[in-house]
Amino acid sequence: MNEKVLHITEFDKIIEQLVSHADSAPGKAKCRALLPMDSLFAINRAQEETEEALSYIFRQGSVSFGSVRDFSYTFGALSIGSSLSAAELLHLSSFLENVARVRTYGLSVKERSAVPVNRRRDQDKSNWKEQAEKAAAAVREEEENNVLFDLFDCLCPLPGLVSSIHRCILSEEEIADEASSELRKIRREMGGINGRIHAALNKMVNVTYASYLQDSVVTMRGDRYCIPVKAEHKGHVPGIVHDQSSSGATLFIEPTAVVNLNNELRELLIREKKEIEKILALLSQEAADHLTELKDNAVNMTELDFIFARADLALEQNGSRPVFNDRHYINIRRGRHPLIDKKKVVPIDLELGDDYDMI
Repeated sequence: MNEKVLHITEFDKIIEQLVSHADSAPGKAKCRALLPMDSLFAINRAQEETEEALSYIFRQGSVSFGSVRDFSYTFGALSIGSSLSAAELLHLSSFLENVARVRTYGLSVKERSAVPVNRRRDQDKSNWKEQAEKAAAAVREEEENNVLFDLFDCLCPLPGLVSSIHRCILSEEEIADEASSELRKIRREMGGINGRIHAALNKMVNVTYASYLQDSVVTMRGDRYCIPVKAEHKGHVPGIVHDQSSSGATLFIEPTAVVNLNNELRELLIREKKEIEKILALLSQEAADHLTELKDNAVNMTELDFIFARADLALEQNGSRPVFNDRHYINIRRGRHPLIDKKKVVPIDLELGDDYDMI
């Protein structure tokens, strides 16, 4: 491609306009990679795609492809059997939910194109059959003429995977108790031990050691429950010192009476972590089982984002579909420079390839 021509024609500025209409990072990257085409077949195919996308927009409004991420790392991890984090699995779930919305948007045209067939009791059977065949033919014709139908139809929302992720993951930082029976059991035990620790510590801060404390607040140091003891009274509170205040006036002591309970809690925290890792590994394996569909979804969503970005730009510029030829003939009527303000641009007519070959 002649870089000088691209620079003179400010092709890069047109491309940046196109990029602004794409929703996803991969879609924007595909827009930036666009170069002028020299294949009449490819040109006409792209024009058909853009025209069909415009038809969708006119009939049922725009569709958002969301902030689709570049899933290269995620897919790479799944391909080698690595586990995904809760955040990565939630991103996959959000992506698949958007895939479902886009697929519904794309196939709703097919649903509307189907002609309802209502057979009356007095209707001739052959006429009813003929009407049904015509309705089916209308649907087939709509599908054949819709160049985007296959892209929409090939989208696979994987509702089972989405359901599994939502059942197990509440947020990027929280796994649901119901993610597994073992996790539910562990957390129930943790709740019981936490209750016993708090009961013991509350008695200490309010009664047993109240006069030796800076305040009556139970704090955490690391993953151990401690109470704030005045440094000069540390000998009155048996236990393990885990920290001290910046001034040195306060020591954070884990009372001996709760050391064993804290140890039990620590063991449960370790078991909880391992169980969560197991849950994430199982979810990741479920996603890996659908890796082909996930990759295809990413490719098709990127392609649709690219196509609809072109349609949005055409709509913004009030563009019309040109008729291309291989005779080196150009005939532009009321053409407007796309980079000049619409209120200031002066439309021009230009014809080359017949009486004139250059200007």
